[in-house]
Amino acid sequence: MPKWLLFIIFCCIGHLASAQLADSLMQREIRTGVYMLGSSISENLFGSNTGYDLEVGAWQERKLLEQVYFSYGAGAEFRQYNDTGILVDTTPISMNVRDTAIISHFFDVSRREINLSTQASIRFVYVTNPNIYLILGGGPEITIQQKVSNQYSFTRYTDDEFFTIGESSDNPVTTDQDNFKINAVTFRLDIGLGIELNRFNIEVINRFNNVHGLGLRIRYTFDTLRY
Repeated sequence: MPKWLLFIIFCCIGHLASAQLADSLMQREIRTGVYMLGSSISENLFGSNTGYDLEVGAWQERKLLEQVYFSYGAGAEFRQYNDTGILVDTTPISMNVRDTAIISHFFDVSRREINLSTQASIRFVYVTNPNIYLILGGGPEITIQQKVSNQYSFTRYTDDEFFTIGESSDNPVTTDQDNFKINAVTFRLDIGLGIELNRFNIEVINRFNNVHGLGLRIRYTFDTLRY
């Protein structure tokens, strides 16, 4: 796990641990609302854009402590993006450098998915009036429908230590599309920052699963119950 991610988690735990016990005796609050999220997708955190996703859904949030909130919800997500697919063949071949080589075939893979996205998260308010907060959460995504297509790119030859011996695109390789389908259930991690403005929460969310998504989520509160 990246050190910067561990640092963020440590800060959140420290914030939760430092909350006063008296906070739990203060007024309770349950909020209910809807949200919309639009994201730009890349293969890695600092990679170039390769697609997008759009998600809409509903959520509910409970106030745990004075500045700590727990929310959960679910939504429908449409996602379209490209990434790199790799098929590895360990069949021995004759090379100038070594008698055997690992053969890796690279493909440009186009994906279109419809997912059921579930989520649970905790937000830690660090600045008040208006509330500015950190979000840490995640949850499983269930792929309801996916369409995959691929196009051969090149073949790379490496030794046992994955040192590149050579590359070639002279003999295109074809393969079944099912080789690049993702699992029906994947897990997603969300990290973000947000600001609360009356009934609206505006949040910048970075999502990590098989790809990375950086997006803007807008949450609208249509009901608040205090007790």
